[in-house]
Amino acid sequence: MKILGKYAWALLVVFVAWGCATDDELETPQPDLATADAINLIEQASIAIAADNENWNSIVQDLEGQLETGGQFGYFLQVSNLREYAERGENTGIGCITSEMPTWIRGQLLDIVRGFQGLEVQEPFVILCDSNLEGQSLTSDQFTAVNKIISLYGYNLVGEFQLLVNLENDTNGTSDKVSTSLVEQFSDFELAVNLVIFDFADLQEYEFLRVYFEGEVVTEIPIQ
Repeated sequence: MKILGKYAWALLVVFVAWGCATDDELETPQPDLATADAINLIEQASIAIAADNENWNSIVQDLEGQLETGGQFGYFLQVSNLREYAERGENTGIGCITSEMPTWIRGQLLDIVRGFQGLEVQEPFVILCDSNLEGQSLTSDQFTAVNKIISLYGYNLVGEFQLLVNLENDTNGTSDKVSTSLVEQFSDFELAVNLVIFDFADLQEYEFLRVYFEGEVVTEIPIQ
């Protein structure tokens, strides 16, 4: 009995020590960087991107470093994931990089803040901002050059079946849907419309190729 009591006491000591260690491990260290300061850094990064959009990547990387060093790991992971996602879309074309990238990534940064504050964050709206055409109009020469496949580039692409592609003539009010079988999404940043079943003479019956998302036009290409 003395032996059993001795082992029971030893086990009790072990369990108490383990419990203390577990409690210590569960204590979350306080970040050196206050949450308000982390939010301010993100907002300042957004302003910096607006002023210097070509260097958005280095601005976001600097932000990541400050958040990580300050122990704000929740914000750090969100910002890091955003940067890695945005880097995959760096081949979206000069039209997107110069016109839409700064606005898009700034909005995403501020949505990260809103999400952590428990505020409502709207679903990202589809942005189409460039194409493989040499200009914004579809002409006979360009139609031949792109092998009848129009590649559209942008951000927040949600799936080809949520995007409606129409051929439209505003003058006479005609609108014909391009079959979803001719629309293919290659990535979150690229959508292709295959017009192989059309001759250019067929397309000239229309004035625009338009892409709709939730009833709103997200891009249009004049047909000339």
